[in-house]
Amino acid sequence: MRDIFPEHDGFIIASPEYNGSIAPIRKNTLDWVSQPDGDDAMVADYKGKTAGLISASPGPLGGLRGLVHLRSILGNIGVTVVPQQSAMSGAAKSFNDDGSIADAGQASAVKAMADAVVRTASALKG
Repeated sequence: MRDIFPEHDGFIIASPEYNGSIAPIRKNTLDWVSQPDGDDAMVADYKGKTAGLISASPGPLGGLRGLVHLRSILGNIGVTVVPQQSAMSGAAKSFNDDGSIADAGQASAVKAMADAVVRTASALKG
């Protein structure tokens, strides 16, 4: 990941909810990438990046509580997180056999979020 991040202006995180927050492995990964490497400053790989957030959960909130924490963490390390996000409830029924999103409205929301990431990252790059 440390090799990939500098090469890209934006990213999308699909994150499960873990006891109302993000999974420890997700937090550890974000922290690991933020650590200085050689002459790089701490969080250098995140500064100026744009992110989009998505989650799916069997519960009625679709992982939304975890996205709130993830948005805060990313904001604290210099990432611009687009306001569009998608939290899919009833995850077991949210996807077709081929992996596509079953509900057209949900699919549209995911596309809108991805489009917002691309637009925002392009605008910030200038």
